[in-house]
Amino acid sequence: MQSVLESAAGAGLGGAAGLAGHLRAAAAEIAGGGGGGGGGGGGEQDELMRAIAMSLGENVMVSTGSADGASTSQEGGGGGGAEAGGTSTSASASASSKKDEEQEEEERMEKEDFDALEKSIIDDFTENALIGCLGLLDTLPDTVYRVCDLLLAVFARNGDAFKERVLRALIQEVISSLASLAARASSVNADCLAMAEELCNGPDALKASARVHLFTLLFEECSVLCAKIVDESRAVAGMTRLLSTSQGVMKAASLTRGPGVTIETPKWMTPMLLFIDLHEKVILGMNRRARLAKVC
Repeated sequence: MQSVLESAAGAGLGGAAGLAGHLRAAAAEIAGGGGGGGGGGGGEQDELMRAIAMSLGENVMVSTGSADGASTSQEGGGGGGAEAGGTSTSASASASSKKDEEQEEEERMEKEDFDALEKSIIDDFTENALIGCLGLLDTLPDTVYRVCDLLLAVFARNGDAFKERVLRALIQEVISSLASLAARASSVNADCLAMAEELCNGPDALKASARVHLFTLLFEECSVLCAKIVDESRAVAGMTRLLSTSQGVMKAASLTRGPGVTIETPKWMTPMLLFIDLHEKVILGMNRRARLAKVC
């Protein structure tokens, strides 16, 4: 190392580049021999290396510097772990706080007193329930079961007189829709295929199907009252007349149809047949009970 320093001194002012080269060589020699040196010499060599590095404007790593760097790196890693741990704890605390707020909100809503609907509002709704239900059925025919449940609930609230009044209004709706459909089916000089399509999927067919289906469902729940109302209205006679007329139209359409043309079954036919069958069963049961009552 001494020879290198002497040569660096001999270079003098011969050039800054030459001096820098000799100083780098000295630093490399010190770094190479630093591992075998004693404890005291090692400290002096480290200080000398730092002085040379500062004069060159470069960063020369020494043994103690490496140890310091490793220590610093470990401290940095530990700090990162602590920071990550702090972030995780903060997220957990935030989630817990949000959950507590939601639970408090639910408890507050449960304790609050909700205002019940006024009786006048419910009365107005039930008075117009049939009109609203029929309008809903015309738009969404698949809601017929929900509509039936709603009307049964209204019947239970408003009593037997209201139930009879609504059922009589509904049977009139059934008779009116069936009469309109029968008038179309019996029109002369009409195209059989067009008439068959009208009977299957026309507006009057869909209205008749929804109303007959609804009354059939109510028939199962209020059998005696419905049988009495149907018998007084003579609705079954109109149904059989429609079945007879539509049968002729469907038969003529099936004979004149072209290849690949199919004739559908009218949507109202199935609920109408169920209606007639249910009415007959209820009437037979009532007559039998009446005869048994005379005997007993």
